[in-house]
Amino acid sequence: MKKFFMFPILFLFSAGVLFAAPIVKEKILLTQGKDSYQSVRHIVIRGTNEEIGKALGGIAKNSYGVTELGQYPDAVYAKAADIYLAQNAPILRERAKGVAASYGKSYGDSLFVFDQLVYDAGPWGCSSVYYPPSFTTEGSGFLGHNMDYPLCSINKLLKLPEGSAPSMFTRNYVIELYPDKGYASIGVGTGDLLSVVTGMNEKGLIAILHTDNYTAINTDPKADISGLIFPTQILRYVLDNCQTVDEAKTAILNQKLSLTFEPAHLLIADVSGRSITVEINPKNLRVEFTENAGKPQPFTNHPLYRFKNPSTFPKYTPYEEDNTFARYNKLVELLGQKKLFSADDVLANEDQVKARWNNPKRGMANPIPNRTIWTDLYDQKARTLKVKFFVKDGPIDPATGDPKDLVWSDFFCFQITGKK
Repeated sequence: MKKFFMFPILFLFSAGVLFAAPIVKEKILLTQGKDSYQSVRHIVIRGTNEEIGKALGGIAKNSYGVTELGQYPDAVYAKAADIYLAQNAPILRERAKGVAASYGKSYGDSLFVFDQLVYDAGPWGCSSVYYPPSFTTEGSGFLGHNMDYPLCSINKLLKLPEGSAPSMFTRNYVIELYPDKGYASIGVGTGDLLSVVTGMNEKGLIAILHTDNYTAINTDPKADISGLIFPTQILRYVLDNCQTVDEAKTAILNQKLSLTFEPAHLLIADVSGRSITVEINPKNLRVEFTENAGKPQPFTNHPLYRFKNPSTFPKYTPYEEDNTFARYNKLVELLGQKKLFSADDVLANEDQVKARWNNPKRGMANPIPNRTIWTDLYDQKARTLKVKFFVKDGPIDPATGDPKDLVWSDFFCFQITGKK
């Protein structure tokens, strides 16, 4: 029987109340080694947004080896980015000031990029379903999510010299932020300590990101970074500032979006049961919203605005279980088997589409062994996160070369309680 670890966090402050001193807590949940593919750190920070940024900068240096920050190509870009943040993303700007302080730099007189704390960066291949409250036994909105990734470094994925580049998604974290301004939030992340891959805020708004395998990769080495980066910084902005789907849509449409090399899309859901997917049309850079109309929303790695009807999906074989369309159709099939779903049902459905593939004929986006790195479950009513992490392969099936199953950590459970 699985053990469950609950980490309740109380927050009793109101907007505008300053903390006497920041509170920073770190706990190692998993240590990377022969018994675990990955390390996982639990980070809790409460304080002003500048204090949060300073604390995260210290963690980036001391725990993740981020000794060098990116730089703008010219001072005019740094100035333009600062003006943009001041007008459009003041919370991120305050955190960027804290990052600058943690690195001993002058925020206002520097070419350094302080609004990212990037390490081991790479794309995200995932399978998720949002279940509105009217489709669950508990009457609460649930989000079930698998975080999938190839077992390699980003250098290997991009066919660059590998050198000593570490494997991606081996240094992950659960993070809770309790700022003086903006909403408190909890999430699971990797690659950029100033954002998350999945998260939920104190209002029950959920935001997650997946790779979009059907939009061309941006190979421009001089990408525009003068706006908010889509998807990571947009996801964090939504968690910090938005309570509803409509607020999130308005916020996104009013931001300048800077695209990363890896195309991605978002799913956002509020406590009313509404959800949307957010995708960028590469032909005209228009933001495309797809609504779920109050129904469960499967979400994998193809753009929903382009493939609205499964009858239009490209063909795949039954053996290609990792194919994005195969996973989507499998989730649709599972959703048709019940009218109401419990939390255990949500996790069982995610287990049906987990990545455990070595055989390149399984339909992976890249012919590299692929695993589900973690599985998480968000409960909007309880404001809880439940997550387990991949530690190693189970026995290998000699007929296919794939693991018969994966070995997992115990579930870890976290909760935001207090003002909602």
